Amino acid sequence: MKNETENIDALIREALSEEDRARFDVDEPTVPEQVFSLFRGRWRWMNALIVVLVLVLSVGALLTGIRFFESDDVPTMLRWGSVAWLCWFAVGFLKLWTWMEMERFAVVREIKRLELQVANLSARLREGE
Repeated sequence: MKNETENIDALIREALSEEDRARFDVDEPTVPEQVFSLFRGRWRWMNALIVVLVLVLSVGALLTGIRFFESDDVPTMLRWGSVAWLCWFAVGFLKLWTWMEMERFAVVREIKRLELQVANLSARLREGE
């Protein structure tokens, strides 16, 4: 599978002009760059709120987990354990949502690259007419 992908990438590079090839070889952003990109744009307040919620829920899960292990009777253990589990579940959900947002940004970035290629191609076709 990897060889097939490399062959397709080589064919695409050969078909591109020098200017387009330079745009094609742009490195993908690193994970920290992708995380910081969440705090740009119109949804930055929501992503900042999610970071705060993740921190609060993580502390809550840690504290309720400690209370769970300090409890002596089963009903109390069930209550603390349930709250700890719900907090960790919410943290996992929020982190999943954040990763999906980063993936969405990556897809949008690739679509914009394609739009640029289509615009360049249509400009070249118009010049040839």
